Amino acid sequence: MSSILSGSDRQTPRRDLGLIVVPVKANAIVRAGYIAVAGATGFAEEGKTATGLTYLGVFDETIDNTGGADGDCVVQVRNHQAFLFDNASADKVTQALVGKKCYITDAQTVSATSATNTKSEAGVVLEVTSEGVWIA
Repeated sequence: MSSILSGSDRQTPRRDLGLIVVPVKANAIVRAGYIAVAGATGFAEEGKTATGLTYLGVFDETIDNTGGADGDCVVQVRNHQAFLFDNASADKVTQALVGKKCYITDAQTVSATSATNTKSEAGVVLEVTSEGVWIA
């Protein structure tokens, strides 16, 4: 027979996934609905053609940190969902990439390749449609 030990439980803090708060990069403006990334120092900025960015999801609000230092503002970023982005015209994501990573071209566009290692990874391609690319 097992017994219950008194005082052995831990009340671990938890929260639901889907919305995180990230400090914003100095002098950055981030806009709701655009690709959210963390730069090399971990501060939020909009997606762009660059290496060293970490895909976070989509900005849930617009924040203007013009004139501010790193972290003077925070922004809500929506993640753990699928998002529809534009498909790059010059480097289109195709059906062959379903289940694989695509790459950030700008704050609203993804592409098939890293273009000679100049782009950072976005999410995983879920579906390619005439409207764009669904990624998670």
